[in-house]
Amino acid sequence: MTRALRAARPVALAASRCTSTVTPIRSLCLLQQRLATTRTKPVSSPAALSRQFGTTAARAQTQDTETATEEEEEPDVLPSPKELATLDQTPQDPNKRFKYRFRTSAGVVSWDRSYLRFRYAKELWDDHFTLSTLWLRDACECPRCVDRHSGQKTFSTTDLPDVPTIKHAMIRYDKALELTFANDKPSGGGDHTVLYSAKTLAEWRAVGSRWHRFAFTLRKPDIIPWDRASYEALLADGRCRVSYNDWINNEPAFFDALRDLSQTGLIFVTDVPQDEKSVEQIATRIGPLMHTFYGWTWDVRSKPQAENVAYTNVFLGLHQDLMYHDPIPGLQLLHCLANDCSGGESLFSHGLRAAYELKLTHQKDFDNLCRHKTWFGYRRNGHHHFARHSTIVAGFSQHPTEVCWAPPFQTTFPLAVDHRQTDNLRRWRDAAQKFQQIAESELNTFELKLKPGECVIFDNRRVLHGRREFDAGNTGSRWLKGAYVAKAVYHAAQTRMIEYMQEMGMALPPTKGSGERAQKFVEEALAARKAAAKKGGGG
Repeated sequence: MTRALRAARPVALAASRCTSTVTPIRSLCLLQQRLATTRTKPVSSPAALSRQFGTTAARAQTQDTETATEEEEEPDVLPSPKELATLDQTPQDPNKRFKYRFRTSAGVVSWDRSYLRFRYAKELWDDHFTLSTLWLRDACECPRCVDRHSGQKTFSTTDLPDVPTIKHAMIRYDKALELTFANDKPSGGGDHTVLYSAKTLAEWRAVGSRWHRFAFTLRKPDIIPWDRASYEALLADGRCRVSYNDWINNEPAFFDALRDLSQTGLIFVTDVPQDEKSVEQIATRIGPLMHTFYGWTWDVRSKPQAENVAYTNVFLGLHQDLMYHDPIPGLQLLHCLANDCSGGESLFSHGLRAAYELKLTHQKDFDNLCRHKTWFGYRRNGHHHFARHSTIVAGFSQHPTEVCWAPPFQTTFPLAVDHRQTDNLRRWRDAAQKFQQIAESELNTFELKLKPGECVIFDNRRVLHGRREFDAGNTGSRWLKGAYVAKAVYHAAQTRMIEYMQEMGMALPPTKGSGERAQKFVEEALAARKAAAKKGGGG
């Protein structure tokens, strides 16, 4: 560290203590004047410094002081035994300068009561990563803290002090972070050493505050909110289809198909044995079956006095299954065992596609379907289920993540006895009409007639399905064997897929921006439609 910076430090620290009365530019001026008095090389103007370091005094003074503190000339500082015994347990502001530090050739760690900060060698200070010491101690996965057989914690977070005391910290040669906690209660009051691998640290830095141990993967492949043309193009390219043998016995082919399912929400398994148990074999390749009051599996056949409209031969509009059930199934499978009747074509439409189109063309209606909930219910044969959901479920970034659309199973809205309730009902109806028109558009609906030996798998949270009317006549029949897989089981399979991709050295999906990319996909498709229509109309 230069003498000029050492001389300037008291000024910077004094300015950082007076941020309520000294403006950022004024603080930078004081720093410039102090450097000038030490007869060093002139520094940049306050405006240039502001552009370089940011516009706040905290960034211009505190962070720059931290950077200077970590220069190679600075000695390592570790807490003394006396300090360890009397260390203040009051939580600390993470923006304040850290008191203790230890440097190795691999990197540097600095810490104080409540927070620890580290960066690797040759990284800029902006690449540092700050973590709570309480969180770090609670996240230990050593055999003393996490049972190797069950994977469960051997201590409670409530056993930890508000501010765990770090005795020593270092970045090891293999870029792992090693910490030693003093006076550790779960360890009987002695020292406890924690080691976080470079791989774990990389995950923390990539995912940030969304990281959780055992959490489902946050690296799901980007959604493809397809329309009919784009889905048919995927099929023509050899995607979204997999043979039964490959699905069951070929791991790379299975994970390729699972990736297609994650992206499109709709795939087909071909050459399936004509056995009622085959749908179970296909489903359990993903994970355990989901049990409902329909059973582990169920038959879709026309029958008199049916307890479900699906068990009739009439037209069945686009919908999702069991919106009244808790939880809603994640995946649905339908294995075709017979389909030699007239009609009965299956219909599919991507619900998120409809939601994105609505968002891009009628933002207020999109907002209304996110805000106002609809009610779904089922009460037959001793089964009583009731639930309410928003038609469009949007994430924090206001991009749609799920839809809930099932007109045949919708119950009444709350009794409309005043203008507010009536207006809400009308707002929902008007918005829902537009959503339905988009979802049912021929441009957005994929249609095919399932053949015996084919099994369709689709995401019941995102893809709508339906069926055209059919006539079995005297000799024909239509018989599908169905099953459900829970959302949690499906997500676990997606996590296995990402782990497989990591093992194979394959490129992983990005962690952020999937909603923006999905919206851009739809936006570009709509622009292409508009251009094609304009070109066709103009001759």
